[in-house]
Amino acid sequence: MSIIERVSKTTGIKPDDINMMLDAFCDEIGWPEISAFNAECRKGQSVNEDAGGYLIRCIKSLLCGRVTEDEVMTYRKATKALIKAARVAP
Repeated sequence: MSIIERVSKTTGIKPDDINMMLDAFCDEIGWPEISAFNAECRKGQSVNEDAGGYLIRCIKSLLCGRVTEDEVMTYRKATKALIKAARVAP
């Protein structure tokens, strides 16, 4: 299943509409977005995030123009959350 199909399934937006929005987004990418992406890449990977978290942080800076630490889910954070949830579960 492609990312377009997964987004469509979770949001209810038709795949064609998602593709149309992505095409429009790509057409509008300019230097501010590219600069934000490059600036985030230059920060490098934090000791608190895995490689996937680092890449997602950089991509979010391109797509959203902003990134907060809370938006990055590292394996460590995910593991802690799963353990906490397992302790609460009946």
